[in-house]
Amino acid sequence: MSKVYCIIVAGGSSYRFGKEDKLMSDLAGKPVIWHTINSFQIHKAIDEIIIVASKENKTKITQIADNFPKVKKILTGGKTRQESSYIGLKSLQADEKDVVLVHNGANPLTTKKGIDCIIKATRTYGSAAIGRPLSSTLKKVDAEGLVVKTVERKGLWTSETPQGMKYSLAMQAYTKAEKENFEATDDVQIVEHFGHKVRIFECSPQNMKITNPEDLHLANLILQKSGKSYVGLGQDSHRFFNEEKPLILGNYQVSETGGLEGNSDGDVIIHALCNALSSAIGGHSLSNWSDKMCKEGTTDSKFYLKKIHEKVVLEKYKINNISLALEAAKPKLEKHLPEIQKKLATLLNLETRQIGITVTSGESLSDFGKGLGIQCFCFLSLIKQS
Repeated sequence: MSKVYCIIVAGGSSYRFGKEDKLMSDLAGKPVIWHTINSFQIHKAIDEIIIVASKENKTKITQIADNFPKVKKILTGGKTRQESSYIGLKSLQADEKDVVLVHNGANPLTTKKGIDCIIKATRTYGSAAIGRPLSSTLKKVDAEGLVVKTVERKGLWTSETPQGMKYSLAMQAYTKAEKENFEATDDVQIVEHFGHKVRIFECSPQNMKITNPEDLHLANLILQKSGKSYVGLGQDSHRFFNEEKPLILGNYQVSETGGLEGNSDGDVIIHALCNALSSAIGGHSLSNWSDKMCKEGTTDSKFYLKKIHEKVVLEKYKINNISLALEAAKPKLEKHLPEIQKKLATLLNLETRQIGITVTSGESLSDFGKGLGIQCFCFLSLIKQS
């Protein structure tokens, strides 16, 4: 089966959006470009993602993309969108039958169904795009704002992204366009110009490009309404066991000694988090997968978390927020909480503000309050993506 590459063009000027870079604007707690990348990261058929950014936002996009394994290159774009797409194309080490998708960085709500459709159609027809038939009356207007004529809308469509082309076809068309100084307004127009037919399919209403602040507001409303919310509750506790064992909490080494009992590293935060994630998607206890991994020699709890998080992502859930509550008379943990937040945020590709941690001493009312161990409760919410 041919490979599938996705080129995300993220070098626009955002001049219609105002002073703020729309790609960095907040959409449901994350930058717009994060959602765009994530749509292709979680799609099984996508092999590699290449981002073509502007000089101004390349550093910021690089920081965001660091947590997306499929992103292999972040390139500096050209003066026009067409130049940027061509830069992305020339960077690929692809076979002639491989599929190349080109997508707008400011289009964050692409659906799995839409991506599936374009990949399949590109393999069949060589080139494909999504869009929607015009539903409004179309007027041609002169420079003074006067209607010249009403245009028959039958057969007229808007063109949107993602758009797909076979690699060999794309390279031939873009190379010719460069030689002939032909400028297109979208990517498939280039292959159209050189005589190749493009198959178009109607896209989801939520497939929208964010151009102005009103579009961003609408995208936020779509995400709020389209995502079903799920909650998870997890708990774990360990007693202090070995003074020579390091104390690990949230994949962060709190101290070199004073570790917690367990065949693993005894990380009660990650263990409670694993249980919460599993319960939120209808799963079972951490031991169902960690015991086997531990017997095989994996004692670092971050790998237990990685396994359940991969399942969460595969089933199209997104973590909304995490709340952790610790009970421990010792050690004093407050000063360590910011570092624990950072560690967890990195592991789960979240913002630190999406993770809250509180600590209580227990006031000698329980074994944990008496300093015999540490207990952690985790409450979290997930959003099921369409």
